[in-house]
Amino acid sequence: MERYTTASIGTFCFPSGTVPAYNGPMQFSTNHYLNWYLVRANRGDDAVNLHSSGMAALDPTSFHPDVGNPWTLPHRFEEAVAEWLDIPPDEVVATEGATGGNLLALLTLVEPGKEVLVESPMYEPMLRQAERTNRVKRFHRRPEDGWALPMEEIVQAVGPETGAVMLLEPCNPGGTHSRREDVLALADEVGRHGGWLLVNEVYRQFSDHPTYHKAHPRIVVMSSLSKLAGTYWMRLGWLSASADVCRILTDARFSHGTPTMLGCAYGLEVVPKLPALREAARSISVEHLDHMAQWVSMTPGLEWTPPQGPGFASIALPEGIDDLTFAERLHDELGVLLVPGSLFEVPGSIRVSWLQAGNRLSEGLEGISTALKRGFGRGT
Repeated sequence: MERYTTASIGTFCFPSGTVPAYNGPMQFSTNHYLNWYLVRANRGDDAVNLHSSGMAALDPTSFHPDVGNPWTLPHRFEEAVAEWLDIPPDEVVATEGATGGNLLALLTLVEPGKEVLVESPMYEPMLRQAERTNRVKRFHRRPEDGWALPMEEIVQAVGPETGAVMLLEPCNPGGTHSRREDVLALADEVGRHGGWLLVNEVYRQFSDHPTYHKAHPRIVVMSSLSKLAGTYWMRLGWLSASADVCRILTDARFSHGTPTMLGCAYGLEVVPKLPALREAARSISVEHLDHMAQWVSMTPGLEWTPPQGPGFASIALPEGIDDLTFAERLHDELGVLLVPGSLFEVPGSIRVSWLQAGNRLSEGLEGISTALKRGFGRGT
């Protein structure tokens, strides 16, 4: 069994008799975040929406896609995205959302048996993918450090066994961007050992921060239309990297599964709307930021690092409050839905998004204040 790549990336294979043993069917651990969140988000009640960390979903009935030759749709979508991003079309690979892109990159670029270094906090589906495909090490962004990359900790963890490092830029749930020089230094370090830096940029377009696409030869960027354009139901994303890397990813995609042709057809209608959607997303993300900052400063016991554009933030609760119980009672008794920080590996906090709150933001924040006064999450 052999795996061939271009000379610039390197070649590796499994000599005869050394193919990794089959360990039974692939199974993933329970996704605690989605199991908790989707049940509540899909109830259809009139809860104040402080949970959705993306733009409101676009109405599928408003689209009338021109399919044309369906077999060319993924390539046509790649060309459209490339034009929007102002990069060559051979530097884009269409995927089944950013999460699907992450899995494709792990399966394609990381040798079996290598370690994947995953930051904490991390979007749980991506963590579960890394756990199932490779050995995982963790490093920790900390709110008391402004969610900065802990460079000393990371450099000590990266070595010859490191196949990839996974980052969210901006940090989720912190909502802050890393120093660019730190990310590029990390790419240098992991690249020195032949590994890859996988950077998830699904929230980058909510601010004016530049992309990491081709900022370093060992960086692969993943993104999607879901958060920015509200196209969750399309499951449409992409990877971007050098043309050499994208050729390998495209070849591998035929084994992994291409995005749905219908999704790409809808996506072709969305891409021309992206400049206007981006401006709307940026406007909404900053519209209520002053309101949020004032509320946090005036509410006893709350702490946060002000976010840098994505329209959500992590807020530390007063000591002694169980965030999961707090969030459940907040929803069930006061009709406000947000995400408990434990589901993003930040216990004792809540993730609050104001992207879909609209004129109900004050109502939602008042509900949180009431829950704090009533002692939700304290004791039993």
